[in-house]
Amino acid sequence: KETGSPDWSPNGKYIIFVSEKAVHKGPYYAAIPGFGGYWDIWVMTSNGKHAWKVLETSNSKNDGIIAPKFSHDGKKVVWVERKKAPHVFKKKEFFGLWVIRTADFVDSPSGPKLENIKTFEPKGAAFYETYGFSPDDKRIIFCSNMDVRYWWESRIYTIDAATGGDIKQLTNNDYNEHARYSNNGKWIIWMSNTCATKQGTDWWIMHADGTM
Repeated sequence: KETGSPDWSPNGKYIIFVSEKAVHKGPYYAAIPGFGGYWDIWVMTSNGKHAWKVLETSNSKNDGIIAPKFSHDGKKVVWVERKKAPHVFKKKEFFGLWVIRTADFVDSPSGPKLENIKTFEPKGAAFYETYGFSPDDKRIIFCSNMDVRYWWESRIYTIDAATGGDIKQLTNNDYNEHARYSNNGKWIIWMSNTCATKQGTDWWIMHADGTM
């Protein structure tokens, strides 16, 4: 079975990751980490000797998980969870419909837990893919097709990590994905096909407020 998208806790004690369900009716390719189908969220000790399932989806073709990430203080986790499977003949649903979720990470005596789960849909039904928190943990960075006509025109945004509000759009054109803050919070690096001379993408960098 597939496992993927590991992320260290800031104290180095745990690794959060996604793992394919042991049994499901979907095809194998639906559970590729980038697709996210039939995944649950797990946490294991850094030596791999102990593991706990901290979030279980309903084993439906509509469910899925992509890339859980710890906050920099280790108190929160952010991920995206699918609510509707991809539909290749519907422009806005080519990647499926997703929501952004956050939770408190609790290191309890019985093992790690996710509590107080919040769900954000900044502009309603759309594709969302989160990449973690800003260095001060006040914002969540993600891509989405929520403001565009076609699925391949995804843009980079940030939102307030506590409320899901205060949407800030950082890119305007073309395909944009896989954004990450620099450690000092001044810069964001991301992948885009803007100005690409051939088919494919390049890495770009911008100020954290979206200016170049």
